[in-house]
Amino acid sequence: MSTPPIYLIGGANGTGKTHLAVRLAATQGLDHTLGTGFVREIVRTTTTPDDDPILFEYSFGGRDPVETLRAQAIRLHAAVRACIARARAEGTSLVVEGTHLLPSLYAHDPDIDGFVLLSTPSADVLSARLAGPGHTKRKLKPADLAAIEKLGDFLNTDAITHGVLATVFADNFDVVRQVLQRSLRPCYDHD
Repeated sequence: MSTPPIYLIGGANGTGKTHLAVRLAATQGLDHTLGTGFVREIVRTTTTPDDDPILFEYSFGGRDPVETLRAQAIRLHAAVRACIARARAEGTSLVVEGTHLLPSLYAHDPDIDGFVLLSTPSADVLSARLAGPGHTKRKLKPADLAAIEKLGDFLNTDAITHGVLATVFADNFDVVRQVLQRSLRPCYDHD
């Protein structure tokens, strides 16, 4: 009997993480998807802006968006790991996607079966995705786009440093799916 996979999809805002996670789950019959933005919302209920101000920023917010993201990622790591551990213990498949999935925190985790980082696309594609149907109420300023691009550069460097493949997600679903399935360790019968 094979072990159900646990995949991570990282990348800056607007890179297609949620779209890829949902499509991967649907086409591969995976059990669960989870976004780190929702994990952050849950963790926020256990604290206050005075006690944990970094959690109440956008991941691309603050004076230094890279430091904001890094601090949030570290703060959320235990909660994300608990979800991964539960999936592994229950024998269920899981796709976790989110900006907070830093390769430096997860690339060498033995419970992760595949990890890909989605690189930031061109500025026009990024702008369209950030204002797309998945984020109809999100209001961004030009400075936010620059901050997101800065996060993308940081995440790509982190991916290279820790051996995680970084690729732009466009019309290449099958390629990205194969990369995920073969990126860390064979564990599952994937057609």
